[in-house]
Amino acid sequence: MTKQSTKKIKPKEATNTAEVETNLSRQSSIEMIKKYEDKVNLMGYEESLNILDQILDDLQQEDIPLEEIQNTYLKGKVHLQHCEQLLKHVEQITIEIDSEDIEIKE
Repeated sequence: MTKQSTKKIKPKEATNTAEVETNLSRQSSIEMIKKYEDKVNLMGYEESLNILDQILDDLQQEDIPLEEIQNTYLKGKVHLQHCEQLLKHVEQITIEIDSEDIEIKE
């Protein structure tokens, strides 16, 4: 019988400065989004939708730096998800009210 190797394979580590910078940028973007989500979750639908409209207008400008485009896009995504979540909640309430109304009539 042959012995099997029990050597653990380590995850690939960053091998150059560009990879390190990319990882740091990704981490800072994730942290920024988490903080921004907390702020957005306190907003109402109309406020979040108005900000989303402004974000879309901003993204259509041609003179925006690439880093700002990325951050603006991520903020827009947070607002879009928040609006969708609020709409789903209202839809669920409407469905529950409709089903209660049907039960009362019967």
